Amino acid sequence: MTDSLGKTVVIIGAGIAGISAALHALDHNFKPILIDRKRHLGGRVRSFLARDIGHPLDNGQHILASAYTETKQLLKKIGSIDRVLFQERFEARFIIGPGKEFHFRSYRLPSPLHFLLPLLMNKKAADIRWGDIWQIYRKLGLFTQNEFKKMTVEEWIKISRQSQAISELLWKPLALSILNTPIHSASAFLLYQAISRSFLGPYKMSGMGIPLDWLSEIFAHPAEKYLKDHNTDINLLTLVNKIIKQADETFQIVTPKETFASKWIISCLPAYALHTLLESSNLTELNTFKPHLARFEYSPIMTVNIFLNKSLPGDFPVSLVASPIQWIFQHPVRDPSQHQYGYALVSSASNAYSESSKEEVLKMVQVELGKMFRLDFNNTYRILASKIIKEKRATISQTPEIFDFRPGPVTPDPHFFLAGDWTNTGLPATIESAALSGRLAAEAIAQAIQR
Repeated sequence: MTDSLGKTVVIIGAGIAGISAALHALDHNFKPILIDRKRHLGGRVRSFLARDIGHPLDNGQHILASAYTETKQLLKKIGSIDRVLFQERFEARFIIGPGKEFHFRSYRLPSPLHFLLPLLMNKKAADIRWGDIWQIYRKLGLFTQNEFKKMTVEEWIKISRQSQAISELLWKPLALSILNTPIHSASAFLLYQAISRSFLGPYKMSGMGIPLDWLSEIFAHPAEKYLKDHNTDINLLTLVNKIIKQADETFQIVTPKETFASKWIISCLPAYALHTLLESSNLTELNTFKPHLARFEYSPIMTVNIFLNKSLPGDFPVSLVASPIQWIFQHPVRDPSQHQYGYALVSSASNAYSESSKEEVLKMVQVELGKMFRLDFNNTYRILASKIIKEKRATISQTPEIFDFRPGPVTPDPHFFLAGDWTNTGLPATIESAALSGRLAAEAIAQAIQR
């Protein structure tokens, strides 16, 4: 075994987890080889030119958070953190129903007062009482971690006697937005992990991260430049067909173009793609692990991009409560001279629309916008262009059951490691989880080498 081969790490999959793994591999003085079947880095977190409508678009709107410390470190390293507006305090507009909306802004107060007091003081929010506010804070810490991991959000709401007002305003929208899973099946523990870092953390960590540019300009392009500048071997449009483990414990990573050799592998593939790859490989030490990969279920996200002849009223982003559209964001790059106003409308856990036609989805959009903004939409607005993006496997279904088989970075093969938002980072399957998983995998290899 040569020293150079012993320091080579092949990273399969160049999404956020793969980018993070490569960056942290460099920090440990490894030589990363990054492989992806697509023509770009970033995975699902990317932008593209929609040639049919002549507009650049993101491949789905991604909501970041000021509490995303791993993501912020990644963006700092590749030099693009200034392309995201990380709010110092959470601020957003909420439309609860026709003609009923409020502007929420957290206070500069210690946690949890920074979040709970403005919710109580804003009379437009809902019929919320002091008792409701106290129950939130007290009941979040009522159960042990093991008890929490077995509960759905809906079960936790019932056991802790949360009010209907709080459930409708907070828990249902948060479960959809953060976990991409309805409350009847969403994990209470994962939701708590997310909100404890943001809404119940320091007020400076409570805000959202709003992209000021297209996603590829924030993640993929600056990451590719940084990695190439640091001598990372990047291989795009390269499909890994199989992995062969040799008698000397090295791997042969076989692609149609060439075969790569390494003693260390980090798979950053989705669980279903990794399962397919292992089916064609000879990694016998992973035979007992492989069936777990087939147990994951997935939840879709639909993003409806529309370009209107007039701007929608009010400030953005805006959250629609009790609507199939959870969030509306303005497109990050706008050209007023074109007299077209672009918006991304996000529908999480969008199973109801998985088979709907474009016409049916746009009809729903027109009805919801007209109702929630109290507009005569059809007589006031024209949809000049539209593009619907359906990610059928946007995230894993984040239910209590996944704790039985959501793996960490280490596998039964001591030279084969995992990263990806779906792995067990202790966080929901988000960009932050993906970024964290890449670091954990690189650190696990460093520890294995030391041993």
